[in-house]
Amino acid sequence: MKPVFYYFLVFSFVWTACPNQEINAEKQIKTIENKERTIFGNINQISANLPVIDVNMVKDLANQYEQFAYMFPRHEKTPEYLSRAANFYASPNIKMYEKAILIYDKLVKDYSKTQQAEKACFMKGFIYHNELKKIDKAKSAYEDFLRRYPNSQLVSSVQAELQFLGTKPEDLPFLKK
Repeated sequence: MKPVFYYFLVFSFVWTACPNQEINAEKQIKTIENKERTIFGNINQISANLPVIDVNMVKDLANQYEQFAYMFPRHEKTPEYLSRAANFYASPNIKMYEKAILIYDKLVKDYSKTQQAEKACFMKGFIYHNELKKIDKAKSAYEDFLRRYPNSQLVSSVQAELQFLGTKPEDLPFLKK
């Protein structure tokens, strides 16, 4: 009799937890959207007077994106939120490149069929090449991109990056006068 009771208990717990997960995800999404509005205002409104953005608030938002992905790995918004977090960390104001690369790696590994994963795979090479000056890692990342996404619209950009890896901007043939 005990095993039947335990199975029933576990089943009822799982059954009732599923709707709660959905509610919690929606609550988290609303919290994230409110924070986005607080930081960036109305993104659809184009203005010559762009607000000064608080870097610490952006880091906090990126952290919320990561927490959402951890809590709801199968939610449809997870790849988008991870991509946003990585892009924020890789931004010129934050410059947390290694953390961005870790998130890009997660996107490529766990969400490989998404558009965000394709861009993440490209961005890894771009950051290694242009920000961290790690030419060997950039080459490896770009070659990985070509293996994973041979039909991508970014293939020509990746091939150009590979062709000029390690070349100083002033030495690029198409920039010489």
